[in-house]
Amino acid sequence: PLLKLFRFATPFDILCLVIGCIFAGLAGASQPLFTIFFGKLLNGLNSNQDLIIVVNELCFQLGMLGIATFICTWISVSLPAWAAARQVSRLRAAYMRALLRQDAAWHDNGRAGEAATRMAADTVAFQGAVGQDFSAVVRSAVMFFSGIIIAFVQGWKLALVVLGFIPIFAIVGAVVHKNLGVDSNDDGQAYARAGAIATEAFAALRTVAAFGGERAELRRYDAALADSERASIKAGNTGGFAVGVLFLTMFSCYAVGLYWGTAFVLCCAIYNFFRSKG
Repeated sequence: PLLKLFRFATPFDILCLVIGCIFAGLAGASQPLFTIFFGKLLNGLNSNQDLIIVVNELCFQLGMLGIATFICTWISVSLPAWAAARQVSRLRAAYMRALLRQDAAWHDNGRAGEAATRMAADTVAFQGAVGQDFSAVVRSAVMFFSGIIIAFVQGWKLALVVLGFIPIFAIVGAVVHKNLGVDSNDDGQAYARAGAIATEAFAALRTVAAFGGERAELRRYDAALADSERASIKAGNTGGFAVGVLFLTMFSCYAVGLYWGTAFVLCCAIYNFFRSKG
């Protein structure tokens, strides 16, 4: 199913997507690397070395990391987005050819303008899925695994403590993704019905005005928009609750990490103290 998303892509589009994903991985790995430089900066503040030399060196390294992250992020977003726009143009042409091949009975079963409204909305979602969203998935995956590797290299004990929050993030993300997918589908269907009603009214505007049907058409359109509004509100509530739970989990992870990190530092200090006393 994943490969079928790219059936409208040319080899050049695939090349742009692969290059974008490579730079997306580099951009994702740059953020965990930032924690290493930031840790060195904090250690330098407590060291006996010249503070100006330490800060200047680390600031230069952070600046180079920022420039590299900017270049990688720009390429990882622009190239997949360009390739996705090229694919969407072919998709819309194929969609239009498929509509024109249908017989009259097929068009009679649907509302006038609903197909055009769905095509406009669905192709935008398709463009994001094969473009920026795809590179964002690669960037997030590389960020996740590189962060775990760096965490275990720098301090495996604290990494094990923080890893306990990963199942919570996974469960919340899965539930939210499922609910948002259903809400987005309902919103799209309701919006398509509203667009079809508006298209019908404008296409037969003289007939509607001749029989005084403006208020009736307006009520039909408002009823269709009400369904879309309810679906959007539900999606917004689900998304807001998800963001709240994710931030709650994230700050709880910070709190537990700081607590146990401080505990590990104190244990090492006490151990070194008694060891020095013999």
